[in-house]
Amino acid sequence: MSNLLNKNPGSATALDIFHNHLNGSILVEVGKMKSLEFLTSGSNNISGPIPTTLGDLTKLKVLHLYSNQLSGPVPSELGNLKNLTDLALSGNQLSGSIPTVGRDLTELKSLYLHSNQLVGPSPNELGNLKNLNDLALSHNQLSGSIPTFVDDLTELKNLYLHFNQLAGPVPSDLTELKSLYLHSNQLSGLIPSELGNLEKLTDLALSDNQLSGLIPIVVSDLTELKILNLYSNQLSSPITSELGNLRNLTDLELSFNQLSGLIPITLGDLTELKSLYLHSN
Repeated sequence: MSNLLNKNPGSATALDIFHNHLNGSILVEVGKMKSLEFLTSGSNNISGPIPTTLGDLTKLKVLHLYSNQLSGPVPSELGNLKNLTDLALSGNQLSGSIPTVGRDLTELKSLYLHSNQLVGPSPNELGNLKNLNDLALSHNQLSGSIPTFVDDLTELKNLYLHFNQLAGPVPSDLTELKSLYLHSNQLSGLIPSELGNLEKLTDLALSDNQLSGLIPIVVSDLTELKILNLYSNQLSSPITSELGNLRNLTDLELSFNQLSGLIPITLGDLTELKSLYLHSN
């Protein structure tokens, strides 16, 4: 990398050093590579902080620094990257809160910050990411309720917030969503019946929370559903026979609840089912 910088730091448009067993830190001089549009340095052993000079790469569209040993905060200077469509910083040791870069990165389609040590609530400015398809903040230490801004992300397809310390109700107004992973938090209340409107949903994981009440019958309207994980909650009453309508289901996990009554015979219609867990009810 240093040789490239010495020759002509402004000429390169792509720097791909993915999966090369590199170590050391990211040189601050990378910020001189003003023509860079793609910087991919994932799956290495790079350590130290993310240089604030990366915020000078205003032509950057893709920034991949995932699966390294980067530490320190996510620099707010990344908010200068107005053309960025894909930001992946997952699988590091980043700490502190998520910066309010969302108000500026309006072209972003993928934001991967999972598997770090980020804390606090998610900033409301992330609601400005109107083009976002994938939001992955799982495996951190985020707290507070699931922010209401997720309802404004009308292009969102995949939402991963599992393994945090989030509380409050389950969001429900995400009509384009395909994957909703909220398990292993502290969510409470009822499973909202509005989830039945998520016609494109294939994966629904709400397990290991504190949800109570019934399994809504409208869940049976999610005919694209393949994964339904509701185990380790406080759900009660009989298992609704309408679950037999979910003909694409491969994984149904309802164990460790307070469900009662008979096992519906309609579950026998789930011919694609590979995993069925109903124990500890």
